[in-house]
Formats: sequence, C-alpha cells, structure tokens
Amino acid sequence: MKIYLVAILLIISKLSFGQSNDYDPDLAADFAINQGKIAPNFVLEDNTGKKVALSEFKGKTVYLHFWADWCGVCIGELPALKELYERQKNDDLVFINIVIDSEKENWKKLINQYQIPGINLFDNKKSNDKTRSDAVYGYSVAPAYVLIDKTGKILGHDVPAPDEDIFADWVIAQAQKGIPTRKAYELYAKNNSEYTKWLKGYMSKL
Repeated sequence: MKIYLVAILLIISKLSFGQSNDYDPDLAADFAINQGKIAPNFVLEDNTGKKVALSEFKGKTVYLHFWADWCGVCIGELPALKELYERQKNDDLVFINIVIDSEKENWKKLINQYQIPGINLFDNKKSNDKTRSDAVYGYSVAPAYVLIDKTGKILGHDVPAPDEDIFADWVIAQAQKGIPTRKAYELYAKNNSEYTKWLKGYMSKL
C-alpha cells in the first residue's frame, strides 16, 4: 500500500502540478488581488434568521464563498464544497457561504438538499447595488472564493474552488498558518519541498 501511495505521489508531483520551469508569475499574481487588505465586514441573516457578522470570526481562518441559486456552476460545486469541508473542518477554520441574487425559499431548499456545510448567509441586495457583499469584495460573477486570515486580512482574493481537490486543500492548509494564497500557489507551482512533504502526508490519509 505504501509503495502504491509513493508511486501516485511521484506521478502527481511530476505530471499534474508542474516542475519549476512551468511556474507562471503572471498567473501567480492573479492570486494577489487585495492580498493583505482588511476584509470588508458584513452583517447578514443566516438560514435561521439570525444576524451574523464577519467580525465575529476574528481569530479564525475564513473560507468565504459567494454563490447564487440560479448558477449551474455554483450548484455543481456544492458536493465538492461539502467534501472539502469534511476534509478540512477544525475549530480554527470557518466556512461562510453567501448567496446573492437569489430567492430565499429556493436558497433554503438547496441548503437542505445539498447539506451545504458551514454558515449560510443571504444577501438580499439588488445586483446593481455596489454595497452588496460580493460587489464590495470586487466580484461580478459567481461562484467566487476568498480566504481571510485570523487577523481579518485577505490572504487571497481569488482562491481555488472546492472541486480543485488537492490544490484547494493545500492553499487552505497554508492559510491556517497565515500564508497568503499567492505564496501558497508559488510553493505548489514550484513543487517546493514543503509542498511535496505535505502532499506525501495528504496522500497517506486517502
């Protein structure tokens, strides 16, 4: 079994994630948008009617997810989101899902249908409202993902989607150590020794 896992590790490391000469600095820079800025606070209702503020989660790493009930890609990623949550869940990590431009009753049905993990919030502002949560974070499309560190600063403005599997796990694991998404991406793209060591441990748990 161990030999099998090592073989998979080597194949993935060499073929799937690229060697150092595949590193694209322009692509890495895409992960640096708004990095280091204070994450805009929001106060929204959850699916029980309770008001929830982002500021309540200072001291925890936040995986922030914007989506919509009419978005096929968003719906398609929900099962992967649940799997990611199950792999990553711990007391220091919070998943917050904000639905935008959606019908409240349909949103609640989808939460139950897909057992959407974490904290589920509803933003009822119109799509042309520049104060809507996704717009404040600079997004105009869904789904979108943000990582916020324990001090309330943005680690990555455009982070891996849940269905990116190992990449998403790696970036979130690094975020919990306070490492920005861009840096995590650089280590991943270069097959840094820290990344390959983490990957070996990750594969051994599958």
